[in-house]
Amino acid sequence: MAPLTMIEEGAKVKIKKIASGINLKKRLEGMGIGIDKVVEILKSAPGPIILKVENSKIALGFGEASKIYVEKI
Repeated sequence: MAPLTMIEEGAKVKIKKIASGINLKKRLEGMGIGIDKVVEILKSAPGPIILKVENSKIALGFGEASKIYVEKI
């Protein structure tokens, strides 16, 4: 398991843990990002992390992305 910020562009990952408070968890869930969700990294650090979640592109700040732990699939 590694933070989302450490994964290279083009990788598909499964979200395993969100190490944050309830407000960020609810915000992420509203964007379709939750435990066991598969996402693709379109752009990795530095700067915002851009994810493909289903048919949407979502940008996350580095701090937010560093709290999301994933496994490559």
